[in-house]
Formats: sequence, structure tokens, C-alpha cells
Amino acid sequence: MSAHPLHRLLAANIFSAEGAPRRICASYLPDYSAPWSQSPARLSRFLSGDHLEFDVGGWFLFGNLREESGKNSGFFMGIQRMDQDVLGERVPVYQAAIGFNHPELGRYLYGGCDITDLKNIVITQNPWKVHAVCPGESPGWMSMELLSGKMGRPNATYLLKAHLTDQYGERLQARVTLRDRMGAVQHGYGPASFYPQWLTPLQRSIIRSEFHCSVDAYLQETAAPMKCQGEYYYSLGLMDVQRFEIGVGSASRFAAGNSGTFWMDYCLETLNEAFQSVIKDSEFVFFALQFPSRREAMMVFQLDTKTAGRLNVARRYKVDSATARNGALLPIVQWDYNKIHIWPLEGTRWKSEETGLTYPMKYFVWLNGPSKAHKGELLLQAVRHNQELVIENSVQYQGLYRVQGTLGGEMVRGQAWVEIQPPGHMV
Repeated sequence: MSAHPLHRLLAANIFSAEGAPRRICASYLPDYSAPWSQSPARLSRFLSGDHLEFDVGGWFLFGNLREESGKNSGFFMGIQRMDQDVLGERVPVYQAAIGFNHPELGRYLYGGCDITDLKNIVITQNPWKVHAVCPGESPGWMSMELLSGKMGRPNATYLLKAHLTDQYGERLQARVTLRDRMGAVQHGYGPASFYPQWLTPLQRSIIRSEFHCSVDAYLQETAAPMKCQGEYYYSLGLMDVQRFEIGVGSASRFAAGNSGTFWMDYCLETLNEAFQSVIKDSEFVFFALQFPSRREAMMVFQLDTKTAGRLNVARRYKVDSATARNGALLPIVQWDYNKIHIWPLEGTRWKSEETGLTYPMKYFVWLNGPSKAHKGELLLQAVRHNQELVIENSVQYQGLYRVQGTLGGEMVRGQAWVEIQPPGHMV
């Protein structure tokens, strides 16, 4: 298969002398050897690129669209590359998808495709734009792009567009304009933002006994690489919707407005055999929490694996707080994994008629630590029941929750995007 000219350009520096792709595992880096850790300009280029040295990479945007009437819809858009092994060779496969869940629909409408012909995906870095074309029986296209400013910097604006065929063969259109209030936040550890997804038994024992369950302290003290145990992970955690229009079927303006809040994830990882063996039967719950009136965002994540146990992460961010050398916001508070507790509230489960799976409609998050800033109690409640997303063999519950409670002794109220991954259904 011949490579698209753009991908040949991006891949110029990641091939060995023999011509085979040089795969790079995400690892903890204690120094500034990673180019994207060195300056805001280099971070912008990093966030805009398709890094072929990693097996998985992409951009994922999700959030709420609020109409003047108060109706609140969930919406997501993602374009991801996940390389496949075909006869011993790595073949890039791009997955493009959007989803829309409106209170009057009572379910997700979604559209998208897998792209193997590289002429149907174009990625540019300056300015950033990703354009994907879905050929075949469900034709259409979708794009995401930078309109103004610098990728990953505060006050940049972005545009999401799509004209696709949904799962029922009807038209699904979208146009969403976003302004990023916060800029990129650094979820991982060290200058390169390495985010470990699991710990080995030995690492867990050392972190628990010598570092009081602080992964950050362990990495800073030992500089253990944790090679291939995670990803490089950044987010744009507080994006304001400036304008949106959603078309469904023959209704070209099924929903429209100028309010809402979005979140963007960008991550890169390599799926070696050890990584895949750990996460293949995993389950997780992910909370992207936003408190717009406080100019704050927060990420809470719990991953359970059969072989590596549980790992919890929680970090809180605020506009104009301290930044890393590359301009990414650093957390104002982060929690050790034993100080994060997440409970689904029993008696609140909703059962899907399509899959028979059940999902909690309410969660309680309890946070603790050495200072007042570390104290927190949060209650999350789903805005509606049916937010299950079933695409072929993949099943996940994802959508809008309301959140209220206390953080650092102060009352907080906001919204959250919640993803619940039941075991055995992640593809």
C-alpha cells in the first residue's frame, strides 16, 4: 500500500535504516528530551500531529449542547488512528465517528466509518485540520480544525463539522464552534505528561510502602520509565460552545444554540503484547468534570484490570494557574490513588433493553488528603437514562451527568461527561 504524501512527510523521522517503522513506547521522562515538553510552540505542533511512531493516537471531543429552551444534548466527535497487524505489517486504520443524543430522541444517533484508504484522511498541522471521508454504503465526511489562535493555547477557536449517514440511513449533520478558555492541561507525570494506566505488583508494593501511594513521588524519586504502561496525555478541559447547529433527517436545524461546554482529549500509546494482555478485559469509569463559573475542570478516572488491579487518578485544574515549560496547565490539586474512592449508588441502575447491561445513574466520589484543598465530596447524576452507545461489538455508556458537592470546603456545581466501560465489551 502506498502512503499518502502527508503521511510520508510525517513519518520521515520515525523509520529505521532498514525502512521499518520504529515503534516508540510511551515512557516516563524525567527531563525535557521530548520535543513537546520544551515550549508552547512545540506543544502546539505535537497536539496537531499524527505521530506514526505510536500505534494509537487521535483527537476526541465531547460535551453538551444547550438550546435556548434549556434542552441539553450530548455530542461527541472523534478521529483516531489505531494500527492493525496485517500479515506481519503495521497498517494504519482511522476510525471517524460522531454521536448525538437529544432528549427528544431518547437514544444516540451516530455515524462514521473505518478508513483504510489513506487518500480519505488528510491531516495538516499549521493550521491544524483533520478531514475524513467515509466512502461506500454510508457516504459522508467530517472535519475538525483550528480557526484562530494556537493549538492547545487559551482563547483558540475550533470548528467541528460533519455530514454523515446515521445508523438508520438518515442524514446527520453538525456544525459546532468552540472557544478554548483554559488551554491544554497536563494529565500525566513529568515534563512529557506520561500517564500510567496500570502498575506492576512490584511497582504497587514499592509505591504503597515507600511513597504513601503517590505515583508522582515514586516517579520523581526513581525516574522509573514504566515503559509501555501508559500514554502521553493532554486535554483541553474547558471549551465554551459559541454556536451549534445539528441536522437530523429532513430537519436541517433539529437543534441549535450558542451555549454548552466541551472537552478535548489527545493521547498517544503503543499497544504491545504486554499492554494488550493487561487491558483486554478491563473496565473503567471516567469523569470529565467542568465547573465553568469557577473556571475549573477536573478529571477522575478508575481503571480495573484482572491482572494489575485498580488504579485511581484525580486532578483538578484552574484557568491561569501554574504551567509547565510548554505552557500546559499543571494541576492545582492531585490525589494519591488511595485517597480516591468512587461508589456507584445502588438502587439507581438503569437496564438497557438492547444489551441487558446495567449502568449506575448516580455516583459518589470521595476525595481525601493532607490539606483542606484535598477534601472533596461529589455527587454525579445522569441527565437521562439511555446514553448507551452500541457500535458493532463495542458497548459503552457515555454522556451527560450533573455534578454538585464540595471541593476544598467550597460548594461546587457543574456538569460532567461520564464514560462507563463494562468488562468484555471494549474493542
